[in-house]
Amino acid sequence: MKLLMFDLDGTLLNEHSDLNPYTKEVLEKVHNAGVKLGIATGRPVSTVEKKLKNWGMEHIITIVVGMNGSHIKDLETGYFKHLPYMPAEGIDEVITLFSDLPCDIAISDENHLYMKEFGFFAEWISRNDYLHFVKTDFSNERKQEWAKICVCTMPENMPQMIERLQQFKRTDMVGNLASRYTLEFTNMEINKGVGIRKLCAGLGIAMEDVMSFGDANNDLRMLEAVGYPVAMINGTDEVKAIAKDITTYDNVADGVAKYIEEHFNEIVGG
Repeated sequence: MKLLMFDLDGTLLNEHSDLNPYTKEVLEKVHNAGVKLGIATGRPVSTVEKKLKNWGMEHIITIVVGMNGSHIKDLETGYFKHLPYMPAEGIDEVITLFSDLPCDIAISDENHLYMKEFGFFAEWISRNDYLHFVKTDFSNERKQEWAKICVCTMPENMPQMIERLQQFKRTDMVGNLASRYTLEFTNMEINKGVGIRKLCAGLGIAMEDVMSFGDANNDLRMLEAVGYPVAMINGTDEVKAIAKDITTYDNVADGVAKYIEEHFNEIVGG
């Protein structure tokens, strides 16, 4: 493998959305063996950069696919590109579709979080993603193109959100279950797999030489795109169905790191 790509929440990070010391140690070991490491997440690239700096990993993990593939960056060269966003009409449709349900709508860019109220989800997202909260009634946001829009709710309400999602019929956008708290909508043609492919083309890395780890349905296209997809044992059934292998341990118990340690020689070509 020449590149390892990791989803963050539910995959590389623990239950506190942090990087365990053991996982950090293993990733440094792989990097020192000459394998590139990257992150593919629904979060902004700017968020990932700040987290990597906090972890002291900004020179270890150098490839970032953010906003579920809409934003890509090579941290070594500074190359940054955004891929096509969702149309304004689709943004308006999502906001309207879920307006009567017990949920919060969240729209973000690389630096700001737009929501109606600074409640539980706004506080959590702005704090964890280092985003500046902007209170809005979405009158302006409905008229703009965006990389991602989220529907946030408590887990007990998620079945109701998924049922309502069936009424969303646009062919240029897709909504996926990203976590037990969120549905994420993105451009139908853009996903983590597309973002990785764009970066790999510039790096001269073949997709068959890429291994990826994921747990949620917004990781499906990433797992399908690479040569060796690995599902987390805590992942969804859909993710496990397309993976070539499944970790023995979950994200809380350093599942990624323990899998890499077990297969280290195979991964680095030793």
